[in-house]
Amino acid sequence: MNKMNRGEQEDTTIYKVVVNHEEQYSIWPADGENPLGWRDAGTTGAKRECLGYVKQVWTDMRPLSLRKEMEDTSRRANDTPTDYVKDVCIHHLFEAQVERTPDAVAVFFEDQQLSYRDLNRRANQLAHHLQKLGVGPEVTVGLSIERSVEMVVGMIGILKAGGVYVPLDPVYPTKRVASMFQDAQVSVLLTQKRLLSKLRQYGAYVICLDRDWPLISKQSEENVYSRASAANLSHVIYTSGSTGMPKGVMVTHASLCQNVRGIRAHLRIISDDVYLHTASIAFTSSLRQLLVPLSIGATVVITTPEQRTNPLAFFDLIKRQGATIMDTVASFWENCTLALARLEPQSRNSLLDNKLRLHPNKMEF
Repeated sequence: MNKMNRGEQEDTTIYKVVVNHEEQYSIWPADGENPLGWRDAGTTGAKRECLGYVKQVWTDMRPLSLRKEMEDTSRRANDTPTDYVKDVCIHHLFEAQVERTPDAVAVFFEDQQLSYRDLNRRANQLAHHLQKLGVGPEVTVGLSIERSVEMVVGMIGILKAGGVYVPLDPVYPTKRVASMFQDAQVSVLLTQKRLLSKLRQYGAYVICLDRDWPLISKQSEENVYSRASAANLSHVIYTSGSTGMPKGVMVTHASLCQNVRGIRAHLRIISDDVYLHTASIAFTSSLRQLLVPLSIGATVVITTPEQRTNPLAFFDLIKRQGATIMDTVASFWENCTLALARLEPQSRNSLLDNKLRLHPNKMEF
C-alpha cells in the first residue's frame, strides 16, 4: 500500500506560517495568496522548518474564543474525563459514545436510519476488511459516494482501520479527481457500483460498498485495533483550486479531536440535538457536521441533493425531523430568507415553527 509522504516536497517548495484571528496556525505555500481570514506569522522556510515552528508556538490548540469560555462547564459542554486523553484518535470519541448510547439514532437519511450500535458494527466490518487489504496509518483511502448512510459508514470505517480519509465528491470533474488521486497517492477507493464508470481509470483498488457488502459483512463486528495514534493523519481535504491546482490540507487525529471538542463546547451540543448535514462530502464542514454530533450522542440528518438547494424543501425537513442545529453558507441562508418571505404568512409561520435553536450567522468556525 502507498503511504502518504508528508515530506516529499520539502526540498522544492518554500512555505510560510499563517495565523488566524483565533490564534490557530497552519502552513501555506509562500508564493500563494493567504487563505481568507489568515495572515502571515513572519516565518518562511522548508515544510519541516515551518511545521517545527508551528509545533513550538501553537501549544494550546483550542481557538482563542474557546479558551475564554472553557470555565463554563454547563451541561451542554459536558465532557467525560476519558474524552480528554491526549493520545486519542477521532474514532475513539465515537466508540466511547456507542458505549454510552448504543440504541440512540446516530444517522438518518430519507427512510434509512442507523443506531449508534449498528453504525459501529458496520464500520467495524468495513475497517477489518480494509486492514486485510493493508490499510493502516498513513495509507490513504478515497471515499467517493453519494449522500447516504453508507457515506458515514465509509468515513468511520476508514478512520477505524487507521487509514487516512480522502473524500472525493462524485460530482467533481474528472480532471480534478485525477489530480487529487495522484497527489494523495490513494491506494484504496470506496464507492458505489453506479459510479464505477467514472472511477475505474485511477488505478486504486476499488471497493463498491453496495456490490461488495455481502463479503464485507462476513468480517468481525468487534471494535478494530489499529496502530494509528493522535500524531497520525486522520484525513486530507483539498482546496478549491481556484488559484491553481487543488492543494491537500493534511490534518492529524490530534488536531481533528481538538477541533471537534472545541466546536462541540462552543455550540453546546448535547445528545438531544438533531444536527443537519448539508455540506459536500469533500468540504471541511462535512466532517464537522458528522463528527461533532456523533461524538456526543446527537442525531445526524443527512439532506438530499434537493433539500441542499431548495429552501422550502430544506425547511420542511427541519420541521419534520425536529432539527435543532444547522450551519450553512451565507448565500444559501439568503436564498432561504427570500423564499420564506415570498410565502403566505400562514405557510411561512408553519415552517418557522420548528426546533432550531442556533442562527447560522452565529457559526464562527
